[in-house]
Amino acid sequence: MFGQRVIQIEWYALLISVFSFPLFESPKTIFLLLSATAFIVRHAGERDLSRVLLRFDPRLGFLALAVSAALSAFFAMKPGLAIKGCFDPLMMFFLFSIVATDFSDEKSIVVIAWSVIAGTTAASAWGLAEVALQKRPLLELHSVGHANHSSIYLVLSIWVILCLFVARRAFAGRAVMSISLACIISALILTQSRATYLALVLSIAGIFMFSGIHKRGIAAAATVVSIAIAALWSYAYFAKPAALQKGISFASIMMRFEHWQMAWQLFLHHPVVGIGAKSLRLYEPGMYGFVMTEKLSHAHNLFLNTLVHFGIVGFGALCWLFFLALRYILGQSGYSIMRPAACAGLIIVVVNGMLNTTLHSEHGLLFALILAMVVIKPEPVVKRRTC
Repeated sequence: MFGQRVIQIEWYALLISVFSFPLFESPKTIFLLLSATAFIVRHAGERDLSRVLLRFDPRLGFLALAVSAALSAFFAMKPGLAIKGCFDPLMMFFLFSIVATDFSDEKSIVVIAWSVIAGTTAASAWGLAEVALQKRPLLELHSVGHANHSSIYLVLSIWVILCLFVARRAFAGRAVMSISLACIISALILTQSRATYLALVLSIAGIFMFSGIHKRGIAAAATVVSIAIAALWSYAYFAKPAALQKGISFASIMMRFEHWQMAWQLFLHHPVVGIGAKSLRLYEPGMYGFVMTEKLSHAHNLFLNTLVHFGIVGFGALCWLFFLALRYILGQSGYSIMRPAACAGLIIVVVNGMLNTTLHSEHGLLFALILAMVVIKPEPVVKRRTC
């Protein structure tokens, strides 16, 4: 009886947390911690906690990132601030472990996917209302924040919808998903994130390239979505050039070059474990002879950001995570609803990571969740009739 209640707490806390990812900061964290606590209590009682926490899959990559973040705190200017940097990968680690271990059946995955869709749709509608009321120039999801980060979350959610759309045949479900997709696409366009648009196109190309892992219908549907985004964005651009072209200038690209050079100089002075998580903002622009007009909070590049904050140790952990993720996605034969979403998500994180800090907070959690939902089942055997 006690074990059953622990499972229920773990399940419902997980769903509330997933729904809250793009909407509310505190419920997201509180309910994920509650679900993780129930997970630990349950498996400690079953005496298999160490086994489920240390399985050879992407959870070890997230754990390695958390450990490298903790190591960087020993040499940081403010160890207390740096130690907070291990919370994000640690939350991804527990989220992946919870879903991949306890809720890996197809029914649970469908419910979790609907929770993602509901939360993203609500957050997109909220963001669209703020843009319509001119409270923000660009769309931002409430809990996710900056438009670039919000765009990553939105495009990952689009892949979840596409996979579920192809897998489910019910008309009512597809109608709801179509409405959600239209809302999320509108929100994605208003983020004006060129890096995310590029990542979406390359993820579609990746799905076509590895089309054997799932039906081509998903790639075809994603192609239609990308064409719709391009058409609507182009129309908005030419209809209101003064409002949009301001965000299309190359000033942001030149700014990124400056950020990358500054981050590289800092890495060369702290190559092993870095300067400590969240510590880049503590360094003055003129340090180490490189002049900039403003302080940096991050390097606008996932790989440089990892190098400067966590050093070679953290960069190795990041590469280890990507290796384990790719192995987990493509290393097994069989059928999975969310396998194309995981493959596309990995491409999006890597490609967008060249211009932004992906694997950050909410969109990092969503990426970990999508990876965890890759449940491999044997392909159905079709019996041929013989004459």
